[in-house]
Amino acid sequence: MKVEIVVRDYLAGNTSTSLLSMYNGGRREMYGRRSRRHARQSEADEMRTIITRTTKAFGGRTAHDEELTAERISPAA
Repeated sequence: MKVEIVVRDYLAGNTSTSLLSMYNGGRREMYGRRSRRHARQSEADEMRTIITRTTKAFGGRTAHDEELTAERISPAA
């Protein structure tokens, strides 16, 4: 499994794993941290830098980011 590391500092992005997409979808807790109620797009996130793991999920004709937990990552055999 390929793993991507993403550093998130701003309420921005357009993938399903971006802070902005999650916030616009109504989530206020993302990657284990709670965001304030009235954040604005492209605003620096007050939650501090978040380092996340993602992978590419393939569905249909395109790949998209998928949240990846530490439990799903295993060392190569």
